[in-house]
Amino acid sequence: MKTMQLLLVLFLPFFLMWSLGGFDRGSYVFIWAFYAPLAELVYAQKSQRFFYFFSFLVLVAISSILNDWFFENHLQHLSLIVVDIFFFLNIAVGFAGIFYMIRVVIDQKDAYSNNSLEKEHQELLKTSKKLHSANLELENYAHYDSLTQLANRYYFQNTLSKKISYAIRHNKRFALLYIDLDGFKSINDSYGHNIGDEVLQIVGKRLQKLLREEDLLSRVGGDEFTVILDIDESYENIKKISKRIIEEINLDFDSIPESSPLGSSIGISIFPDNAKDMQTLINSADKAMYEVKKSVKNSYKISA
Repeated sequence: MKTMQLLLVLFLPFFLMWSLGGFDRGSYVFIWAFYAPLAELVYAQKSQRFFYFFSFLVLVAISSILNDWFFENHLQHLSLIVVDIFFFLNIAVGFAGIFYMIRVVIDQKDAYSNNSLEKEHQELLKTSKKLHSANLELENYAHYDSLTQLANRYYFQNTLSKKISYAIRHNKRFALLYIDLDGFKSINDSYGHNIGDEVLQIVGKRLQKLLREEDLLSRVGGDEFTVILDIDESYENIKKISKRIIEEINLDFDSIPESSPLGSSIGISIFPDNAKDMQTLINSADKAMYEVKKSVKNSYKISA
């Protein structure tokens, strides 16, 4: 492509000019040769620009030196008809060269534009991915606890509200467990917040293992957790899961000595037996939890 452009647009105009008699008679053909270095200055790579421009200067120098000879000898061996035919052929080929050069320039311009659009497209894709990632981070921050990666209070309340609406439409029942850690404040004060945070993370992982995928475990406060749990008619699964939660939290923690045991008090409210709206359901479970905490601790109670 470049070789053809060089022949048609740079060398051919000079050859036409020489054959027609040099600068005096062929300057209107020679003028087309200016387009080659100008086009390269705009669209080509730096090395190609210098090559075209240097070639142009060399051809101009040759033309200047031999101009008189071209003028004196261009018609010497040709008849008038052949000269006319040759003249029109030269003009036709010259225009063909110019057309070819324009096409190359347009193609290069289109390629440049396409490359620019592709770069802009890639930048937009990168920006879109960054925005998507940022949105996911914001959504994660809005819905999940940063320490335990459990659902936070906002997500818990939003899910509980939807759960109540679903239970009303389908005549379903479910339980809300409100869990408070016994002895956590003492551990936090004695061993520092780093150890306290580690204990909360371990508690969250232990509780997650006990629950089904459809159950929601949330951290709604410093050492307070909630569970939204589907139940059977006899409440047996509530009692079973509550006992297992207490057992799991009672297990030893590597980061704290056995002399600082951790327990849990669990208050349980049933929808719609104990409440028919979200806030009353939460208050009912919270009240049952505090009744356990003030009496035996490390146990559970279903709200009356």
